[in-house]
Amino acid sequence: ELAPLRRADVIEALRAHSIDSDRFFFELDRLGAVPFAIKPVTLNFLVNVYRRGGQLPGTSRELYFHGCRLLCEEVDPDRRETSRTTRLSPGERLAVAARVAAVTTFSNRYAVWTNIDLGNVPDEDVTVAAIVGGQEPAGGGEVDVSDAAIREALATGLFSSRGAHRLGWAHATYAEFLAAHYAMQRDLSLRLNLTVHPDDPEGRFVPQLHEVVGWIA
Repeated sequence: ELAPLRRADVIEALRAHSIDSDRFFFELDRLGAVPFAIKPVTLNFLVNVYRRGGQLPGTSRELYFHGCRLLCEEVDPDRRETSRTTRLSPGERLAVAARVAAVTTFSNRYAVWTNIDLGNVPDEDVTVAAIVGGQEPAGGGEVDVSDAAIREALATGLFSSRGAHRLGWAHATYAEFLAAHYAMQRDLSLRLNLTVHPDDPEGRFVPQLHEVVGWIA
């Protein structure tokens, strides 16, 4: 895994493309896009978009959707052409990752445990087996949420290591956006039930889910 790019690294990349760094960082702050600027693949995406129009996409939702989908791509041409081919399309991986985001976010789990359960799964983890099952809509069709599909989604740039047999979100905002994206495909009552504290008589939102509620709104 690569360490996140530093601000100095981003400035150097912008200088190579003759982009005003102050204006670019203003756009990053406007859209909350810093989590995509710290990865080479998505920084390249941001730079290309900015060079075409002199600004980044108009909404955070548009940027996050395209950025998360790009992190589900296999960008290495050698890997695409070798025997290490993948079963799922980027859109299908994104759909499975959104399921993982909903499970980890709404059940307050820190990571996904990828090994067999020998009674040593941390309390804050969810197992792959607990996420398996059913289908998710993807690209006009449906994708089976199988063990293999989940592991393929976990192998994308959306996730990073949390230690042996554990994978978590590479940045919390990826999980928050995709959990909201997942919830928006379900009915309104489910979305509200997932975000409201069950023991609060005033029906206030769970504090840890404020960002997810913001995305849904």
